[in-house]
Amino acid sequence: MKPCIRHQCQGQRAHWRASNIAQGAVSRMKSLAASLLFLSICASSMEGQVLYSNGPDTGTIGAWPVNFGQSVSNSFTLEADSIVTDVVLSIWAADDRNPPQTAKWEITTEPFGGEVLASGGSILGLITYTDGRLYTRWTMEIQNMNARLPCGTYYLQVYDVITAWRTWAFWGESNGIGCTSPGCPSTAYFDPALANGYGLTRPIGSEAFEIIGTAGVPPSW
Repeated sequence: MKPCIRHQCQGQRAHWRASNIAQGAVSRMKSLAASLLFLSICASSMEGQVLYSNGPDTGTIGAWPVNFGQSVSNSFTLEADSIVTDVVLSIWAADDRNPPQTAKWEITTEPFGGEVLASGGSILGLITYTDGRLYTRWTMEIQNMNARLPCGTYYLQVYDVITAWRTWAFWGESNGIGCTSPGCPSTAYFDPALANGYGLTRPIGSEAFEIIGTAGVPPSW
């Protein structure tokens, strides 16, 4: 009988160990799943939202130069106090080996004037690009702007865009087609900044861009 009892005990211990291992694996899986869910929630909460959109660039309307002394300004409206972190915009440049690299920007209370509420020079992040017959349309992102703004209407000015080959760069038009944001379509202006010093600022069709950030954050001033 003793050998039989010993085999039964060994079998029970083996079953107990297997059961504990299985329970431990399930517990670790649950813990891992909870951790992944938490990280997912955190990531989604930190991700910026579209605060304003002026519609996409179809590549069929046109574009305006935003370098070599020339610049474009577009209005946008914020429904709530916000932090603007990024701007997604469409830049046209020659050849798919000639990406836009940097840009300067300002957020002002008037087109090419008024009070400058935020400004900077940013490395442009590449989102995607589309080849055309004479140009490539680059969807780029101005990053890390961190502009705190109360609700209202402002102007985004883009200029001094530098491409890899130091060629002309143009901000693609949308004319607000397909936009759904309050305040759209944007009001846009072009400043040629002619060499003789006499700019001929004039209204133009509005450009394709999205304002990204966090709404509901009170400004610090």
